[in-house]
Amino acid sequence: MIQKHLLNSVLAVVLFFFLASCEELFDTSDTKPDGSAPAVRLEAPQNNSVFSLGNNVPIKSVISDKDRIKEMEVQVVLLADGSANQTVWGYKKNPTTNPVIVDTTINTAVLTPGNYLLRMNLVDNRTNSKVKEVFFSVK
Repeated sequence: MIQKHLLNSVLAVVLFFFLASCEELFDTSDTKPDGSAPAVRLEAPQNNSVFSLGNNVPIKSVISDKDRIKEMEVQVVLLADGSANQTVWGYKKNPTTNPVIVDTTINTAVLTPGNYLLRMNLVDNRTNSKVKEVFFSVK
């Protein structure tokens, strides 16, 4: 009986030291915010740009983060007067490169004349987030 208690005690001590030495198994600091939000350089469109109906709206951006961009959402929102805003174009992506290069266009023929908001929502691997917005108009 004493041998069984002694064996259980030894096993408990060994298990304690093993788990204490494996602290990194339980460490979630690699997913906690680190205060470093993604960096966004939005080259186009410029804020308050005006585009003619039928022309292209360029969307060009370089996005980077010291960890990596985990989620990216790009939206074009029609800003309605007195009613709910409406997302008219967009996509979501889980990028695999760093930096992330966005280089696309929207043909204004699919848009109605009005005021729009280009919004980029970004989240990195540590849950830091950044929202970049610019306004443009279609006449």
